[in-house]
Amino acid sequence: MRSESARRGGSAVARAMVFALLLVAVGSLPLVGQATDEAASNQVVSFKRDVLPRLMAECGICHQSADPHGLLVIDEENAYNQLVDVPAYELPSMKRVSPGDPQQSYLWLKVNYQYLAAGGKGWGMPILAGGIRDPKFKKAIHDWIEQGAKNN
Repeated sequence: MRSESARRGGSAVARAMVFALLLVAVGSLPLVGQATDEAASNQVVSFKRDVLPRLMAECGICHQSADPHGLLVIDEENAYNQLVDVPAYELPSMKRVSPGDPQQSYLWLKVNYQYLAAGGKGWGMPILAGGIRDPKFKKAIHDWIEQGAKNN
């Protein structure tokens, strides 16, 4: 028969091996709420769910119907029709949002402070916050435009 210390040592080794296997298994799983790069790049961005609420929160304070800066109203009723395929007030040769082409969309240039290089004028957006700081929101705007700027 095995001694008591041999049995305890054997079970300790077995527990350590099980623990190590669990660590490897758990480490290979994505964190809850963390999408893989492939899944994130294939995700359809919704204007109404992912873009509009944040535009209203970050841009609506200036772009409201009472005093629409740049003749643009950011609210549920007007935003989409005043953004997509509409010439930019400060750079009429460019659309505010050119579906499928973020680099030719004045909105994208404004939120990235690249509008001056394209011949635009005025302020970067949103001016009060010094630009959109949330990279996930910027990506949502980019991907929404790139995916065709649908009113979904």
